[in-house]
Amino acid sequence: MMSDITGQIIQAAFEIGRALRTKVMKRADLIQMAQLHALAFIRAKKGITMKELACMLNVTSPSATVFVDRLEKMGLVRRRHDRRDRKIIRLSVTLPGKQILREKMAEKKELVTAILSALSHEDQHTLLTLLKKMIKSCSVH
Repeated sequence: MMSDITGQIIQAAFEIGRALRTKVMKRADLIQMAQLHALAFIRAKKGITMKELACMLNVTSPSATVFVDRLEKMGLVRRRHDRRDRKIIRLSVTLPGKQILREKMAEKKELVTAILSALSHEDQHTLLTLLKKMIKSCSVH
């Protein structure tokens, strides 16, 4: 059975995530949050393969292909055959893709800064320490 505090933490994390997604991703946006995550992973790992992207997104390879198809149609991602093995497709972010990432990350940073302003400097550092401990715990299990 889940303790009361565990349930409250899960609910709070869900609400914060939803609020951030709602504020950063406006209805008129051409790109969805999942596509933005895919774009960020592709940019972070130059030459990432479709299989690696699927793993990072925790989706099937066909689902990753759908993300990449859409991003490619929008001109945000480029596919290239690997030089050594033409069966392997490598992904890269185009200049317009990099621009969208910069804009969205700046919006997200501005929003999180506003949210964090409700906390003291000390509380912000405590929160960061706790989040890092949680992340470390996730990688152990």
